Amino acid sequence: MDVVKEHFVNSGVEDYSNALEIIKENGGYEVNPGAYYRYSYRILMSKLAAIKNIRYFPGFEDTDGVGIGDADDFGAGVKACVIFKEEERRDLLGALNAVKRVLLDVLKNKEAKKAKEKDNFKIHYESTTDIALKNKANENGQFKNAYFAVLLMDGDKMGKWVSGDMAPELKNLVHEKVKEAFESGDELKKAWEKLVDLKSIQPAYHKGLSRTLGIFSSLVEKVVEKYDGMLVYCGGDDVLALLPADRVLECANDLRKLYTGKDFEIEDSKDGIKFEAKNGVLWNNEKPIAPLMGEKASMSAGIAVVNHKFPLQVALQMAREAEKYAKDTLGRNAFALLVVRRSGQITRVGANWYLDNVPDVPKALLDLVNEMEDLKVSHRSLYKLLPVDLPLFENDIDKLVDYVLKRSVPKPKDEEKKKQLEEYKQRLKNLITAVNTMYKNLENKKNYHYQPHSLNAPIDLLLSVRLMKRGEEK
Repeated sequence: MDVVKEHFVNSGVEDYSNALEIIKENGGYEVNPGAYYRYSYRILMSKLAAIKNIRYFPGFEDTDGVGIGDADDFGAGVKACVIFKEEERRDLLGALNAVKRVLLDVLKNKEAKKAKEKDNFKIHYESTTDIALKNKANENGQFKNAYFAVLLMDGDKMGKWVSGDMAPELKNLVHEKVKEAFESGDELKKAWEKLVDLKSIQPAYHKGLSRTLGIFSSLVEKVVEKYDGMLVYCGGDDVLALLPADRVLECANDLRKLYTGKDFEIEDSKDGIKFEAKNGVLWNNEKPIAPLMGEKASMSAGIAVVNHKFPLQVALQMAREAEKYAKDTLGRNAFALLVVRRSGQITRVGANWYLDNVPDVPKALLDLVNEMEDLKVSHRSLYKLLPVDLPLFENDIDKLVDYVLKRSVPKPKDEEKKKQLEEYKQRLKNLITAVNTMYKNLENKKNYHYQPHSLNAPIDLLLSVRLMKRGEEK
């Protein structure tokens, strides 16, 4: 307790300690060091942060004169740490390029021990061209849609989850009989008043959080492969994957649903195992097996959509920028697209996963784009929703949508198509209104202005998703 008082002001450790003593005197457990886990953890994390910032250890100095510390021969300024000599060839390599140089041999040897077929063992990583060819618009190896996507996802406020700020309060965890016991005497009532609003930070909380993130990451590859993508990295709440442009938004939407444990399901075609996520719990073949992060948790996604010949390193950086835009500008729990068209035009736009009257924004976008062909809604209709004087229609967007679709879409002859078109109009109006309202709120809260106007954002979203699904119009 003295250590806590020395390091932190207003920690409440004295009140906490007194409450534990009262519980012990009334038949509770003996107080032990584990009861102060919340404070021990806080001290250790503070010391770790201090050491990271100070970095009082000396830097590396090359003293043997062999070249280590010089620039990596292939690493654009990265310092070399390994020298590779092969006959007359001599390469200075940094850590990443050194791993690349030996990885294939290491994996071959590992598999050879199992299969004893070293010469037949092959490792194949798909190129960006291979991934772009998987777009459904492409046929016979010919490009109609030459775009692929870099998907970067990250759990929101993970620092607060790990520190315990997002942990449940004790009053929401203890049994009703425990609450009744605290009401049995004046001293116990005072003790409960000190404990009731405390976060439940204990070893079991961190163990459960780690286990939940491990379960999530173990299923990520199945989701990415479902959409013909290639998982590059997944650790805890972080995901990096390459996918065909026409399915990346569906993949991102499924991953955030799996993360929160809501409205998600996937079936493994190889072994017939079916996983479902509902009400914050993961189910395996209709049996509950583990908790997921729950509705309080959220993920944000950055998606860079580029041509298959676009530099991958630049695309990765753009995905990071898109993720930052989703978190910092859109306020987390959001996705952001950064689309580079063949002409060089760059569009950056995004939205929260759900908005008023639009409970699933990615699904709404994809449904609207997919139904365009069936209802004979041309892509030019979307451009007609972007007149120069668009801001004048801010309070009459419904009339503009009705006017544009009336002039652009052939009038259906059968009643079923008429009804379908009216429903389509209403969903389009709901989406435009919801996304426009979201960006207007950003103007008020963060002084962020979508250019040229907030009403352009929902149309830019639709045009971007259509490009991702269909490729460039020729």
